Amino acid sequence: MLRVVAVLAAALALGGCASAASSEPPVAPAASTAATAAPDGGVLLSSLGIVNAPAGFSIPADSVIEDTIDAANNVTLILTSPDGGTLADYLRANLEDMGFEVTADGGGSLLFESPTHSGAFTTTDGLSALSLRTDQRR
Repeated sequence: MLRVVAVLAAALALGGCASAASSEPPVAPAASTAATAAPDGGVLLSSLGIVNAPAGFSIPADSVIEDTIDAANNVTLILTSPDGGTLADYLRANLEDMGFEVTADGGGSLLFESPTHSGAFTTTDGLSALSLRTDQRR
């Protein structure tokens, strides 16, 4: 459990999510130009019941999600499988088609953004964390 908390804290810090909470309501997402179907070997987050995920956002179909936050301004997943390298490779290969641009890539972590979301991915010790936020985009 401590590892889950550590990975989640790292993902949130990596994405700049540790900033003070805003008293302003989140901005409604704009229309997306992202894919509406998952690529081969992928599954849409919306198909997994994650209602606040960006349209067209997917992860590998064989992913094992240990914990989920599904809030209006923040979707965070803690994953135990596949390994972090495989998840990072999947994201690198598919983020552009999902409407995202990678802005940083190194050390097992990725930062990416779209017109409506900021994203962060990091991995360590058999766990990976993915965070997608709307309150950072204004």
